[in-house]
This record gives sequence, structure tokens and C-alpha cells, in this order.
Amino acid sequence: MIKSTAAGLLLLTGLLTLSGCSLIPPKEAPRGDDGTISEEANADAFSIRLGDCINDPGEGDLDRVPVVPCEKPHEFEVFHEFTIDQEKFPETVEAMDELTESGCMNAFTTFVGVPY
Repeated sequence: MIKSTAAGLLLLTGLLTLSGCSLIPPKEAPRGDDGTISEEANADAFSIRLGDCINDPGEGDLDRVPVVPCEKPHEFEVFHEFTIDQEKFPETVEAMDELTESGCMNAFTTFVGVPY
């Protein structure tokens, strides 16, 4: 089951932009020969790709993301990616939320087939 919420949309962007530091680096997402997630794992947030399925990693600085093969129950799916092309990185959560919403809403409609 795919849970698609505004929080989920923002979470996916936050995963890639708010990653924290750790003494033990997380491992790459485990992938099969076809490139899809092959087993459940807590993977490096920067190893997540378009089409990957994940479960809610919680809140805070995230460097690990709970990935899962898409044929298993999951909460989120990476359906779109875009580049934040600004001279200065957004300074507030609200500013990041606005960029995420503007970058994802049209793609959500295309992916799901109905407007958000």
C-alpha cells in the first residue's frame, strides 16, 4: 500500500536535504541485478533512487532510510526528483516545504493520475 500525503512528499525531499552526520556511515541500499531494492535495510539516504520504496524514517536529521522491496507493504515511494537550483540553500523548513511542494505537485498528478 502506498501512502501519499503532503508530509510524505516533504519527507522525501527532506531525506535528501537534511541528512545528518554519523561516525559509522550507512550502507548503500541493497539492490538486485535490475537495480531495485532487494531486501529491507536501513540504507544511506543518499543512495535512494527514483522508484525506490521506503517506510517512514521518523523525524530529525536523517542519514539512514528504511528501504523495502516495492512488492512488500510500504509507506512511501520516490516518484519524482528535481534539483533545487538556488544561489543559497533554503534557511527554514517552511522555505524548503514551499520548494518541495512546487517541485512535486505536478509530478504527483502525473504519477498517480489524479491531482493531489
